Formats: sequence, C-alpha cells, structure tokens
Amino acid sequence: MFAFVSLLLLAVSLALADIPQNLKKNCIEERDRTPPWFPSCLDDGSYAPVQCCGDVCWCSLGNGTVISGTQTAGLPICFGI
Repeated sequence: MFAFVSLLLLAVSLALADIPQNLKKNCIEERDRTPPWFPSCLDDGSYAPVQCCGDVCWCSLGNGTVISGTQTAGLPICFGI
C-alpha cells in the first residue's frame, strides 16, 4: 500500500508540474497558519492528492480543491480521478 501511495504521489506531482507558482505556494502558506487542520503539501508547494483530517480523508487537486464524492473514512483511491 505504501508503494502504491508513493507512486500515486509521484504521478500526481508530475501531472501538476504546470501549476502556476502562486498556487504552488498556497499549501505551505495555509499549512503554516491554519490550525487545527494542516494540509499535506508536496515539495513544490502544491497540495498532496490525499488530504486527511482525523480519520476522514479525501482527494484533492494540486490547488487544494476537494474532488467531490471522494470523502471517506480511511484513505481514498485518488489515482485516475
């Protein structure tokens, strides 16, 4: 499962490489100022494809937009959405 999630993160980060720089910085800035939920960010500053708050997780676009219908208890499968 860990290998799958790692490959998923890599694939999504490559797919989102053309996100404008101002959007890439939003995740890190939000993570630094938004308790109690802290978004998961990729190294380039975009949002990780899987976001969680407690036991509830959902799929997210690189700009932080929640992908409708993906919220679930546990890890959702976000590849190919």
